[in-house]
Amino acid sequence: MILRFALIILIAVCTTTPVRLAAHEQPSYYDRINLAASAGRDVDTDTLVAMLYKQHESTTQATAANEVNQAVSWAIEQAKAAQLEATTSSYRTNAIYQKQHIQAWRVHQSIRIESSDAKQMAALLATLQERLSIQSLRDELSIV
Repeated sequence: MILRFALIILIAVCTTTPVRLAAHEQPSYYDRINLAASAGRDVDTDTLVAMLYKQHESTTQATAANEVNQAVSWAIEQAKAAQLEATTSSYRTNAIYQKQHIQAWRVHQSIRIESSDAKQMAALLATLQERLSIQSLRDELSIV
């Protein structure tokens, strides 16, 4: 019984553990095949994405923030009226120093507008440039 058990363990160890006969033996690379495949396809972009921003400097933080907030709110309303997707993005308030004293405040906010209609986007951007500046305009592939 013990001999039989020892034989089973010996067989199990020998079949599951790789055994090297010699330390200098190199692995064989013949009779091996490596296959790789990839596929791709060009697709047209279908979404225009515009990033716009408003920046204003003032001697008071509140004045700079109000100017930026009003312009961005107006832009969001214009985009929604045109039935385009608009979201706010980054918002920053920075102090402007002169001789180690705060001289003014700079407020900056960005918005992102998306559209699949290039003509509608161009018309909206022309309107929005009355109060905001274009940071970037790019094509993207929509995620369905």
